[in-house]
Amino acid sequence: MAGLSQAPTYGALKPEMLVALFGLAVPLLDRRLEEDEKSLNALTALLGLLFAAIQLAEFWPAAVQKVSLPGLTGVFTLDAFAIYFKLAVVIVTMFVVLLSVRHRDGGGTRSGAYYTLLMLGAVGMMLVASATDFLLLFFSLELTAASGYLLMAIAGENPRSREAALKFFLLGTFATALLAYGMSLLYGLSGSTRFSALGHCVAGSANRQPLLWVGSTLLLAGLIFKIGVVPFHQWVPDSYEGAPTSVTVLLSTSFMVAAFAPVLRILVIALLAWHEALRLIVTGLGIATLSLGSLAALTQNNIKRFFGYSAISHVGWLLLGLIAGLTRPRLAGTEHQAERDGLVAVLIYLLVYAVATLGALGVVSLMRRQEVVGEEMDDLAGLMAHSPGYAVLLLAFLLSLSGIPPTAGFIGKYLVLLSAMETGHRRLTFMAIFWATVMTYCYLRIAALIFAKPEAEGLPLRRSLTAAAALLVSAVATIIVGLDPQPVIVIAQQAVQSLF
Repeated sequence: MAGLSQAPTYGALKPEMLVALFGLAVPLLDRRLEEDEKSLNALTALLGLLFAAIQLAEFWPAAVQKVSLPGLTGVFTLDAFAIYFKLAVVIVTMFVVLLSVRHRDGGGTRSGAYYTLLMLGAVGMMLVASATDFLLLFFSLELTAASGYLLMAIAGENPRSREAALKFFLLGTFATALLAYGMSLLYGLSGSTRFSALGHCVAGSANRQPLLWVGSTLLLAGLIFKIGVVPFHQWVPDSYEGAPTSVTVLLSTSFMVAAFAPVLRILVIALLAWHEALRLIVTGLGIATLSLGSLAALTQNNIKRFFGYSAISHVGWLLLGLIAGLTRPRLAGTEHQAERDGLVAVLIYLLVYAVATLGALGVVSLMRRQEVVGEEMDDLAGLMAHSPGYAVLLLAFLLSLSGIPPTAGFIGKYLVLLSAMETGHRRLTFMAIFWATVMTYCYLRIAALIFAKPEAEGLPLRRSLTAAAALLVSAVATIIVGLDPQPVIVIAQQAVQSLF
């Protein structure tokens, strides 16, 4: 693989080390802070994430040019694909920290333990993006999942948070068992834990072995649980509803982005020889995921639960782009236009979805005030009358999630549909358009509530300069990418090209 050095060194781990060190420093600082100084915990976390982002940006030019970068050969790779996902995780986690500074969902979001778990979860997600070995992948996924379980449990005082954490843990344990058993079978067949060794095994005569199919199926089943693909989606709405809103933001953005990285890398490196069979499997999963997520979203009255099913629907769109990428697998030396490449469309869609969802749920996180819980659709009624700035921002994010121009969401959906059409999946394209119309109705129903005349004078949303800044930057990025998507397309194309 390009981007690997010949000698095992640890220079490529600098971003992860920075995030981990600052994360571990937070509880040491927390012990010396008074209650009114707890916002310094967030500042410490932000500094670590900022330094990591700068380090990743410095790695990018060499990764794009496929210059040898410091890495652990065959285990950890620092190509442009990994850097793309790491930067997305780091930036989104920074926004989550900003939203958490004055968060009142529960008492835990001001503690040092909250930010430490947030940072360690980010480390796990960053390692996931670079993993090219099953052992590192397993460790990284479990570090990420463990942080998620604990964040749900400690960040909220509501008993529902602990219930959601328990459900997530039990279902996650089941997925972990599938993942571990699949990895053990593949190790027994290939004699190695490297993705590349599995690729050689699949491409050779061993691909006729039934156990190879069983192991690969279990491996993929464990991975698609992390992104909420039907039928492994049950944890998504329950966890989104029960978790504190700041943790829901993390689950729906960073976790989603990071979980797609190993799926794409394994399909391209290890299982590309089976692209025809995988395309049929992913097609079935994509249809079920898109349909169920869209249908279930129609009946939801809880905002966070609605966004859970909305996330499932968007996963269906991501699978549609993946189907296009598997239909026309990109081999080394093959050139495709970036706008018509399914894998490029997936990377762009992930980014624009994460930004819009972060913004929408960020507004929801500010709705908890005084006696208002702020988690039901009706709580949004008349938002324009008492908090016009937040209402306009929420509208921009809803339009992006709907795929309405000139937002970034339109570009994401357009590229996915274009890649599907160019690879001959016309029926899937029309089906996706139909379900997009259904989801647009759901999002516009929320928009109608925002501009509805309130029955009584509502309370303005909580004031938070850090949250307002994060939401404003997210909204501006949504509009800018919608108006001029070419820079993002080029970056995503460079990330995909580094895989081959």
